[in-house]
Amino acid sequence: MKPAQVEIYKTDTEGRPLANSTLLLEWSEDGVIWEPVAYTDSQSVSKGTCRNTNLIDGTLTTDATGMLTFSGLHPLMYYRLTEVATADGYQLLADPVFEGKIPLDTLEISLRVINSPIFTLPNTGDNSLMLIPIGIPICALIGIGALLCLRKKSTV
Repeated sequence: MKPAQVEIYKTDTEGRPLANSTLLLEWSEDGVIWEPVAYTDSQSVSKGTCRNTNLIDGTLTTDATGMLTFSGLHPLMYYRLTEVATADGYQLLADPVFEGKIPLDTLEISLRVINSPIFTLPNTGDNSLMLIPIGIPICALIGIGALLCLRKKSTV
């Protein structure tokens, strides 16, 4: 039996590669009960196994190119791919990236997954605004002083 593979290319919204995103690949015979794929160095295709040596508890992390590949997969199983961690400053995807069977005609799934940056409120404070609480009383004193001077001149 020929092995299947799932290839992921992670980018940000501007198309730049996104490193340090971790994805979990789970397998199932019925699409209901899911288990993480496990590493194997065997060349034969087995249920629930993957040949990527960097696999840890069913997860792989994207490198600087934003790529990762789950290889040596059993082609007749259901697979679910979920993002479990993402690069700092980016939103974690809420839904699975993929859920289903790998097509038997190609035995390969290639996905481009895009993460959006976390929305942060703009900085609304500025140190120059600290002058306003100081400037208001000074302006009020100058105004009162001007009124008193005008009042004295008009009474003379």
